[in-house]
Amino acid sequence: MKVYKNFDYYLVLKYFFAFIGFLLLNYVYINAPLSCGLYIALIYNGFSLIFTPIIFLFAMFIASGFTNLISMALFSIASVIIFGIYKGKNAKIRFELFVYIILFLVPFLLLDNTFLLFHKIIIVISIIALSIMLIVCKHLIDYKNITFKFDFSELVSIFTIITLFGIGLNNLVMPEIFKIIAIYFILVATFVYDVGVSNIIAVVLSLPLFIYYNNGVYFALFSVISLTATAFIKENKIYPCISAVLTDLLFVVAFNLHTTYIHYALTLIAPFLFFITPNKFLQKLKNNLYLFKEKQLSRQTINRSRTMLSNKLYELSGVFLEIGNIFQSLRPNLPNEDNTKNFILNNTYKNYCSNCENNSNCPLTTTTHKTAVKKVIDIGFAKGKISYVDLPKYLAETCKNASGLILFINKLIQEYKSKMLDIINLQNGRELIGSQSIGVAEVLKGLALESSQTLKYQTDLENLLIEGLSKRGYNPFECLIYGEKENVIVSLLLNENNLLITDITNVIYESLNMKMVITEKVNVGTEKCYLILKKAPLYNAVFGLATKTKEDSLKSGDTHSVIKIGEEKFLVALSDGMGSGEVAEKISNASLSLIESFYKTGMSSNLILKTVNKILAINSDDTFTALDICVINLNSLKADFIKYGAPYGFIVNDYGIKMIEGNSLPMGILNDLEPTITTSKIDDGDMLIFFTDGISDAFTSSSEVIDFLRSSPCKNPQTLANDILNKAIEYNKGEIKDDMTVLTLRIYKY
Repeated sequence: MKVYKNFDYYLVLKYFFAFIGFLLLNYVYINAPLSCGLYIALIYNGFSLIFTPIIFLFAMFIASGFTNLISMALFSIASVIIFGIYKGKNAKIRFELFVYIILFLVPFLLLDNTFLLFHKIIIVISIIALSIMLIVCKHLIDYKNITFKFDFSELVSIFTIITLFGIGLNNLVMPEIFKIIAIYFILVATFVYDVGVSNIIAVVLSLPLFIYYNNGVYFALFSVISLTATAFIKENKIYPCISAVLTDLLFVVAFNLHTTYIHYALTLIAPFLFFITPNKFLQKLKNNLYLFKEKQLSRQTINRSRTMLSNKLYELSGVFLEIGNIFQSLRPNLPNEDNTKNFILNNTYKNYCSNCENNSNCPLTTTTHKTAVKKVIDIGFAKGKISYVDLPKYLAETCKNASGLILFINKLIQEYKSKMLDIINLQNGRELIGSQSIGVAEVLKGLALESSQTLKYQTDLENLLIEGLSKRGYNPFECLIYGEKENVIVSLLLNENNLLITDITNVIYESLNMKMVITEKVNVGTEKCYLILKKAPLYNAVFGLATKTKEDSLKSGDTHSVIKIGEEKFLVALSDGMGSGEVAEKISNASLSLIESFYKTGMSSNLILKTVNKILAINSDDTFTALDICVINLNSLKADFIKYGAPYGFIVNDYGIKMIEGNSLPMGILNDLEPTITTSKIDDGDMLIFFTDGISDAFTSSSEVIDFLRSSPCKNPQTLANDILNKAIEYNKGEIKDDMTVLTLRIYKY
């Protein structure tokens, strides 16, 4: 048996449906060749000039026999000749098509004896109008893909074609068959479209039955089926099916629409077919064939803008990275210490000793003199300067102007130290600029990576949220949902009147099963507001703070910071400026302000802390600060404890107490200082405790603090902070010898 592997089933179906279309149009009005309109539309759009006339004439023969067969055969021959000529020249028929249709139908006007001339003219006009409408419908399928808003002429064309095919089906078979199809499509329309669109479709589908029965009750029947189905469609598919059956039964009894129970039983098929139609298929249909579907241009424009921004950010990142590498690689040539000593020695001998008034009577020989001065210079480099007691005995006893010699050498040493300090500060400045440039490059690269990801819009979720908000009475003007998994973002444009933020987040949770938080709220005009929501982290934190300023001091050197970095990170910091009062407060505030600002940019902790330490180190003398930082990921609950000279801290939970220690120096003492970093996993309900040395010094040891915490199982962070502070003051016998600050933090599930 021969098998045709390349058999085109789509082509067969295409011509089969063309044949059905010819047949239905031939039954709209007996012996009126309205199928000529479909025939012209098909060959105009590239259908075969051989197969199309054959199935056209066959459908005409089935409907009218030999009545119009000759005139339609001449019609087909003329059309094939004309369209064949245009096809051979690769040309397109345009406005002259109307003239050709009239010429093609001249045999019908001359040979047909069924209709009067007036009726035949009406039929010709109808065929021309029908061909235009069918060409328009073909254009919608090919170019608009039935996914864009139609204009008035397109809607008229669609409604007219549906009505004519419906009338033809009623005449060809039986009206109950069309009614089954109509009710099924009404139920599908209530699922796919809004209530207004589904009602229009119901009215259009009632036209063939209205014309067939000459009974306007079908307008009411289909409209009521559409409205009742729309009322229940969001709950469950079974309810609109039941409502359609009951509505039809009511109209059957009230208006006697059917003559037998078999006819009524046939109408049960439509709700059944709708009920067994998969929801996934209907939802896909809703997304792809939505009549007033939102245009994608704005969304594609956003993605294109993000891509362009990403490219620019990558380029800028490369520029700053190159700048950073250059600044860090440019290291000045430091003066060699031995060469400098020799320079000072020669300079001293040449410009001081040789010009000394006692030079001619100096008992020291040149070699002895240089050796003695060289020893003095070595001592000066070691101590920073020399004094009379640093002179060798024989030099002090022999040199007649030893005090002048000391002053001259100290001056040269100070000039050297000043030059070295300038070089070191210059190098520190370069390294600072270099590290910051690299930090900026990291931030820009991260932004570029984030911007490079194409936003995936969640149309299904948008529909669910709009429905949920509408039920609650908010009726959003616009809704946009994009992103995936943890990066889902919801944008809403709502009426600001009677807007409850907590209610909005509750609706989103009920509709999308996502816990979200509002990250931005902007007023748009006088009554509208724009909201941006992101997924809430799995956990959150609440803190408590207790502080006391040192006695006789107006300002505290202890400062604190508790901020969120983005939506998933929480930063806690305590800064203890050395000493107390205004200077300590400024140092402490400056340190935390820098740290907060850098962390908000997204730089890495290592780079931030090195930069802040370097700034404090080169700023001025004695700008030291003990720093205690904790950065917590509110999704993974991973916590990084960073300590610069800060006292121990604690993690307290039901399983025990864990101490977090640090052994590094305070920030700002040394130019290159590494902090003590401890990474720990925390859990829901854990209490984190931080305090400055004013508290730790009050307790005799860490064991004493642990014993106190065991005796105070308080879950409220503020109460615990107050209790620790009061206990420290009690141990100090009521005295506040230093600035005292306690910061507590409790983790809880969002």
